[in-house]
Amino acid sequence: KILSIRTDSTAVDDPKDPESCSVFALYKLFASPSQVEDLAARYRGGGLGYGQAKQELFELSQEHFAAARERREELANDPQRLDDILDEGHTLVAIRAALQAFAPASLAVVVLAEKLHARRVADAHAEFIGLQVEDRYVFGCGMDYQEYWRQLPAIYAVKDA
Repeated sequence: KILSIRTDSTAVDDPKDPESCSVFALYKLFASPSQVEDLAARYRGGGLGYGQAKQELFELSQEHFAAARERREELANDPQRLDDILDEGHTLVAIRAALQAFAPASLAVVVLAEKLHARRVADAHAEFIGLQVEDRYVFGCGMDYQEYWRQLPAIYAVKDA
C-alpha cells in the first residue's frame, strides 16, 4: 500500500516541501533523526522522485515490523497456540489496561463465550458473558476454525481426538 500513496505531480528534478508530503510524514515515524534530515535535504534539493521516497519508506517499515510479521506467521501456523493465548486472557487484560488509560467513567467487558478452565490469568474476566463452554476449540458466530466457518450462525466445537 505504501507504493500507492498519492502524491502531487511535482517533477523529479524540482525541489519538494517535505513537510507537506504524507510520505515524508510517515517516513519520520520509522527513521532515525539523521535519516529524516537526509531525506528532507534530498526533498528540498530536487532530483528525488516520490517513487524513491516511497521505496525508502517501504524498506524502513518492513524492517520496523519484521519481528511482528515473524511472530504473526508463527501464530498463524499454530492456531492452537493462538487459541491458548486468547483463552488464557492475556489479550483481554492488555485491552482492558489500554482502555483504562483513557480514564473512562466506567468500563465493562462483554464476551460471547467464555471457556471453562483454570488457565485464565488474573484480572481476565468479563462483566457480561453470553454463555460458558467447555474447554474445547469452538467456532462460528465470528470465531473461526483454521480460517473457516466464522460465518456460521451458531457455535460448534471441534470433536476431541
